[in-house]
Amino acid sequence: MGADVVLVGLDGADRTEVARLADEGHLPVIAGLRAQGRWGSVNAFDGLGDDAAWSSFATGTTPGRHGRHFYRHYRPGTYDWVPSSRDDIRGDPFWDTLAARGHRFAVLDVPKAPIGRHAENLVVADWMSHGAHELLATCHPAPIWGEQLAGWLDRDETTWDCHDAGSDDDFVSSLRQHAALRTDFAIDVLQRAHWDAIVVVFSETHCSGHLLWDRFDRVEDVYRAVDAQLGRLLDAAGAASTVIAFSLLGMGRHYSSAQLADAVLERLEPASTRAELPLTRRGLDAVRARIPRAVRDRIPARVRRVASNSRDREFGQRRFWRVPTDLPHTPIRVNVIGREPYGKVAPGAELDALRDELRSEFLALVEPGTGRRLVRDVIVAREAYPGGAPEDFADLSVVWDRTQALASASSPRVGELHVVPDAWRPGEHRDGGWLAASGPGIAHGILDEPASVLDFASTVACLVGASFDREGSAIPGLVRPASAQTVVGSTLNADQSSA
Repeated sequence: MGADVVLVGLDGADRTEVARLADEGHLPVIAGLRAQGRWGSVNAFDGLGDDAAWSSFATGTTPGRHGRHFYRHYRPGTYDWVPSSRDDIRGDPFWDTLAARGHRFAVLDVPKAPIGRHAENLVVADWMSHGAHELLATCHPAPIWGEQLAGWLDRDETTWDCHDAGSDDDFVSSLRQHAALRTDFAIDVLQRAHWDAIVVVFSETHCSGHLLWDRFDRVEDVYRAVDAQLGRLLDAAGAASTVIAFSLLGMGRHYSSAQLADAVLERLEPASTRAELPLTRRGLDAVRARIPRAVRDRIPARVRRVASNSRDREFGQRRFWRVPTDLPHTPIRVNVIGREPYGKVAPGAELDALRDELRSEFLALVEPGTGRRLVRDVIVAREAYPGGAPEDFADLSVVWDRTQALASASSPRVGELHVVPDAWRPGEHRDGGWLAASGPGIAHGILDEPASVLDFASTVACLVGASFDREGSAIPGLVRPASAQTVVGSTLNADQSSA
């Protein structure tokens, strides 16, 4: 019983804070992995968030191929901003591909990723994950399980909403309880069969980061609790296991870019079409942003249509707009003729010229009085993430300098702007993924280069004695160099400075 390879995700646990707490002795299990094996950075995709990262982790492909950029997308041929489904993700997860070659996996609560359907795998999703697709847990059981899973998945204490925190004490207590329950379940899985690999993701670190970042002592309480559960899980897996603890993204203080981006985009529209959002639309957007997604999706169609009709009237007059997300950066969609119902910009040369114009104008923004450059990059989605996935998200992504508040901007064209940023939650995602790995053949040290979210699939394949030929490569230092494959088409930030 047990597993040859154990992957444990501490979702959204920030690299800088994890390293500090481990050095100070507050995370002894992670500190032990670092002392015995490898430690290094993990890079995701600039301009995107955890949806894209987790789908790439599972499929080993970039968003341009698997198609998952966010948990919502535009319905083709409309301005309708609709929920994304797991069925929309293109490509099989690595655990399905490798199971077809004779390997066996247990996968527990990997968020925002395809489930897979191979009969020998055990896959549980939406049980206690952040951003669940369904209100009830989904399970694809291996034959040995039968009815035995029901007792775990139907417990009352597993029904919770990461966005409904309550008091700090109650929220932290619930996160600690969920981490322990998740570990109990994973240990049960390990004791019932032998697995080539088990993948377990703790969402508790993610939720605490978003809602408690300004009270970091409480985030630290959650990090400590999950570290303790990680120790229990590794004891159950067995001393001979190869262990990789990781996070795909980091977390930091929230600096909203939405209000400043909207003001800039309005200034960049021609004066003849420039208009502020109607008050009714502003009110609808403000209310909608604070309604839990599961509740929003059950609002009657006739009520949703009011907002949709308002949106269509507005968008039909515009060349571009900010895609309404909670991402730290600003995705922008262009009103393209033939793709949108009331397109304004012709595909081809006109679209290319507009992309160049937007890129140039955002890169020109500085903070009044200080001259601080506000934008690090403007990513063209088609160039950064090529592939056959539908263009149902953004055409550009503005990558802001988020070291300070984004409350004002100036440039020769837009003039000087001042806004009041929204502060609806304390923490937001940013660069800061990491991994700590230990096991047979893994020497102590720091990774020479950052790993990519694309690399985990190939790394697991090599560790179980298989291959996985997608867009990632096996991580040097975790597998033998001869096992490494070539990275194809990934766009990564090579900064390792904070490892």
